[in-house]
Amino acid sequence: KEKGLVMLKSYLEVNLKIVENNIRKIKNEVGEKVTVAPVIKADAYGLGATKLKELLENQNIKIVVVATIDEAIKLRKSGFNMEILLLNELLPYEASKVVKYNLTVGLSDYKVAKKLNEEAIKSNKKINVHFEIDTGMGRVGIKPENALDFMNKITKLENLNIQGIYTHFSSADSSKEYTEMQIDLFN
Repeated sequence: KEKGLVMLKSYLEVNLKIVENNIRKIKNEVGEKVTVAPVIKADAYGLGATKLKELLENQNIKIVVVATIDEAIKLRKSGFNMEILLLNELLPYEASKVVKYNLTVGLSDYKVAKKLNEEAIKSNKKINVHFEIDTGMGRVGIKPENALDFMNKITKLENLNIQGIYTHFSSADSSKEYTEMQIDLFN
């Protein structure tokens, strides 16, 4: 209590059985042909990503998603053997870490892709990549009108294994109209 104000302490309690049940429900809803990839960036939004490892493995999760290379390396060092996809655009100097820690990358910059390919060649590895298309988030990603040319250039980089394509919905929780526009643009 300070000058008549009451300071409240708050906390968040997470029931991992409910998280596990939610993953099971999502997997049932989308079917077996769809890969469920939980986004556990920012240390699972403060919940503790490394605490989810066993739960994710028990649910047969094959890939998780994080924002930064540092998050990915922390997960790898804590025993995450599943695929880890990085959402944030890499800087060219981070390519060697991607190869060293066997990470998957979202690509939208040719200079980064080229450096990643060079590092993969040096280590005799193939690196999994996804294309990020900017349909309206405005942070990173390939502009839709440049996507085909970019993708064709990347297919010539022999040590990059193209796995997927994605976009980032900026207003999915607040604007159905804008989200539908992004879906149409992505398609």
